[in-house]
Amino acid sequence: MNQLRIAFLLTALTACASQVPATSYIKRDAIQTNDLQPTSQLTASLLDKKMILIGENHGTNEAPEMAFKIIKALGNEKLIVGLEFPTDIQSPINKFLKSGKESILRETYFFQNAEYHSGRGSKAMIQLLKNLRTLPNVEVFCFDVTKEYKGKDRDSQMAKNIVGKTHGDPRTFIALTGNIHSRLVPGTPWNPNHVTMGAEILRLSNGEFNLLNSTNILLRNSGGSAWQCVSDNKGPINCGLNNFGPSLSPYATEVPFDFYYLKEPQIKDGHFNTFFIRKVSASEPF
Repeated sequence: MNQLRIAFLLTALTACASQVPATSYIKRDAIQTNDLQPTSQLTASLLDKKMILIGENHGTNEAPEMAFKIIKALGNEKLIVGLEFPTDIQSPINKFLKSGKESILRETYFFQNAEYHSGRGSKAMIQLLKNLRTLPNVEVFCFDVTKEYKGKDRDSQMAKNIVGKTHGDPRTFIALTGNIHSRLVPGTPWNPNHVTMGAEILRLSNGEFNLLNSTNILLRNSGGSAWQCVSDNKGPINCGLNNFGPSLSPYATEVPFDFYYLKEPQIKDGHFNTFFIRKVSASEPF
């Protein structure tokens, strides 16, 4: 794809990233589904993509389960599944996927330190790994920085890890990651200069990934609970059960559905697609 065209698309999509869909659009186009089952429309939108990022709120039961259902819905497609685990536990992850022995994971610093993984090492994530063991066409790839990493450009480094792994590989790359990392455009509503992993992947891949062959899904919710480490107003970080919501956003108020899929009319919050889960539940650390 022409690099100028990519730059133009990035600029245009960033400009509309803060726009909320009209409430009439949500009412008309939200597609109800049962539980966490991907709709046929969502699955169809993913089949021709080279990269798919799933943006989650860490520490819930629903996000890892939904990620597996999306992966499974892609059928026999050969996949690299990226997880927000540090690169230096790739070997234990590989050994677990072969043997299924949970003791291998318990011995790693990542799963031992709940305050470090902040919900990314939950029981639900272990269940995701167990589920992925059943799929012969999947390779699991750990793309996060290591505990020793002291740089401030974590999103850029994660993007470098992903581009290095996927360069020249014909398989589809699909990742479950935080809902800021999964943005395909740079910036956030509170910091237009924020570097996001998704946008960095596009920038660093020299066109191998672009806004035509890549997509993403934001797992939105109205409220519930999550096990994670949070800080209020730059105060001390508290790790544990976090209750939040209910949300008064149009996504939560304009339709009564507990679960629905919405293809965004524009790239909203840096994402092409929304999967709405009205209430999420916390998954405790493994």
